[in-house]
Amino acid sequence: IDLFDITDDGREQRLTTAVGDDQGGRWSPDGRWLAFYTGRWNASSHYDLAIMEARSGAVRRLTRGSNSDALPIWSPDGSRIAFDRRYWDARPRSTCIIDVDGRNERCFSIPGGELSPRDAWYDESHIVVWIGNGPWAGLGRLDVNSGKLDTTIVLHRSDDARVSDDGRWVICQCRRVGYSATAVLLFPFDDPNRVVEVDMSRLKPGRRILAFESTARRRHY
Repeated sequence: IDLFDITDDGREQRLTTAVGDDQGGRWSPDGRWLAFYTGRWNASSHYDLAIMEARSGAVRRLTRGSNSDALPIWSPDGSRIAFDRRYWDARPRSTCIIDVDGRNERCFSIPGGELSPRDAWYDESHIVVWIGNGPWAGLGRLDVNSGKLDTTIVLHRSDDARVSDDGRWVICQCRRVGYSATAVLLFPFDDPNRVVEVDMSRLKPGRRILAFESTARRRHY
């Protein structure tokens, strides 16, 4: 698997060509760097985090080890990257933060549960996270300086919830009283009771993949 950049008019540019898989590319806010996760450095295809410079195509490794790192999300100022870490020794997954120069890596976890970044930072100090604990789950804000966690939205583990790039909106196929089990709901992150049901009747039957269109457009170098 390699990464491609596809413009709005359908033009393609291949970005990576490596023996191991490259996945999950996310452009930095200024468009100068691409963060992604890759198996190119691990014989067991355990993923590490990397960034690629847009102008030169040079790739720099950010994380290393026996764990699998994925789902990179840039901080609003482009100085840090949040990512998901899965362990191979049965520990629950964690949310980690690292500076773009590979320094100051820190990971956060919760007792008996899973903590994973979900799509966006809320502001410079908070990352939106998915919290899993038994049959229940939720979305919350993790303070990356203090480690304090606030649970904002309670969900079922099977609910499919995605967050907008600015961390302010949630679209979710989730079970709510008064709505069908297949209803797609849109609501503010800070006010989950202010719900609008999305009309999906014009779409053809089949699997639904929920996502927000990015409001940012990468500047080319």
